[in-house]
Amino acid sequence: AAGAAAGWATYEVIQKVKEGKQRDGTPRSNEAQNDQFEDAVREIERKLGKQLDKDQRQQLHQEISKQGYGYHEIVEEGYWFFQ
Repeated sequence: AAGAAAGWATYEVIQKVKEGKQRDGTPRSNEAQNDQFEDAVREIERKLGKQLDKDQRQQLHQEISKQGYGYHEIVEEGYWFFQ
């Protein structure tokens, strides 16, 4: 029950950020995009308390591709996608 309450509190905070339309956008260069993705995956893994395997990383990549997501949006999507 405590885990669910903490998860809900996190969800509410994320929704408030999302409502504010805070977007940091996709970097221009492919190298910068790859760096941003790797940083976001590390943060997702930290929040989930587990590592993403190769297939999960590919699923996340397909989910966010061509969406124009910034770092925080990738973390948000990945966290809820794998929770």
